[in-house]
Amino acid sequence: VISAHDDGDIRVSFSSQFDDTLIEGFRWPLHPLDDLARITGSIADLLDECRINQVHRAGKVLPALNAQGQVWFVSVRDAEKLAAEVARH
Repeated sequence: VISAHDDGDIRVSFSSQFDDTLIEGFRWPLHPLDDLARITGSIADLLDECRINQVHRAGKVLPALNAQGQVWFVSVRDAEKLAAEVARH
């Protein structure tokens, strides 16, 4: 999952559809001069080269923290819920 957060991070999360506790995440703190399209394009290209064929993108800027007050790395299930929510609006 590629997601943008309100603390200025782009995050990449790797998770399992079968177990939400199996998740790894990486943060890319953005600088004001960063080119967001170039960064997300580079991330997508890398994932493609790694043959990761199921990539979700959050359709909106997300809070930095999850409901438990921890840094939010978006799981596959979270991404699917967010996609359904964005589609309704």
